Amino acid sequence: MLKKPAIEIAIKSSDCGLIVIVNGCQLTRDNTGDPIDTLQVINPFVRSGENEFEVLLLLGPADEPNVAQLQLEIKIREMGDQPGSGILLTRIAYDGRLASTGKATSASTPPWRLMSIEGYRRDDSGDVEVGPVEAKHLPPPFTNQSPSLRRKLSMPLPFPTWAFFGGDFMPEGWSQAAPTQGVERQLYDALLASYHEIWSALAAKDIASLEVLLDERSREYDRALYLQPGTTWGTCSHRIEEMRQGGRLAPIADEGKPWLVEARVPRMRTTFLSFGPYASPILRYVTDETAQYVYADVLPVWFRRQGSEFILTR
Repeated sequence: MLKKPAIEIAIKSSDCGLIVIVNGCQLTRDNTGDPIDTLQVINPFVRSGENEFEVLLLLGPADEPNVAQLQLEIKIREMGDQPGSGILLTRIAYDGRLASTGKATSASTPPWRLMSIEGYRRDDSGDVEVGPVEAKHLPPPFTNQSPSLRRKLSMPLPFPTWAFFGGDFMPEGWSQAAPTQGVERQLYDALLASYHEIWSALAAKDIASLEVLLDERSREYDRALYLQPGTTWGTCSHRIEEMRQGGRLAPIADEGKPWLVEARVPRMRTTFLSFGPYASPILRYVTDETAQYVYADVLPVWFRRQGSEFILTR
C-alpha cells in the first residue's frame, strides 16, 4: 500500500456540459460544452471505504445529434510522484454516438477487484472493489435524455471520515426560486445567515473570525494533502488578501434580494446565489463590470448542515 496516496481524477470531455459529483460534492461544473481536459487530486473528497462518483452530462436540445464524449479516470499514486503517473483504478467513458445502441459506456473499465498491497494488481480477493457503471436518464429540466453515470469504488485509505460525511441529509433537486414556506424556507434562511456571517467578516477584514469559520475546511485539507497544520489556512488567507487588493467586495446588501440557484445533493449545498441576471459564487471580489457581465475573483465554498446550523466544510 502507498504511504501517502494521492487520488487523482482526470476528466476529458467534448460536445456536452457536465457536472462531476464525488461523494455528494460538486467537484466540476461546466455548462459551455467546450472541450475539457483537467487533472485534480481529490483526497479531501474521498474516504476509506465506499466512495461514489457521478457524472451528469448536459446534452443539447433533442433536435441536435448526440456526439458527446467523456472519459473520466480515477488513478492512485504517491503524493510526491509526477501528476498523471498513477495506477488506473477505474474509468467511466461515454460516447453519445453509441447511445442508440445501448453501448455508450462500453469503453468504461469493467467491474473488478484490485489488491492494494501488491501494486493494485487485479485480484478477485482484492481489497479495492469497483462496481458497475449505472446509467439513467435525467429528468427535466435536463434535455435530450441527458445521462447520469454513476460508479462506486471501495478502497482502503489513511484518512478519517471527513466531517461532511456526517452532515444531516437535505432534500435533493434543483431550484431556481427561493422557497416561501416550510422546511425548505427554514433551510434557506439558515444557509443565507451563514453567508452573511462570512460576508460580514470579509467586509470588516476580521481575519480572526474568518479563520474560525474556515477552520474545518483548513484542518481537513491539511490532513488530506499531508500538509503541515495551518498551511491551507495560510494559503487561503493570502488568496483572500490578493482578491481584496485586486477588486471590490460586493456584499449582498448592495445587490438586491438574493435567491438560491442550486444543484442540491444530500449532504451539501452549493454556494451559488442569483442576483437579477447574474449567478455567482457568494465569496467574490468584483474586478470589472459592464452592462452585460460582472467579472470577479471567486472562492467557491460548500456548507454542510448540522441541526439548525450550516457549517463551511469545503
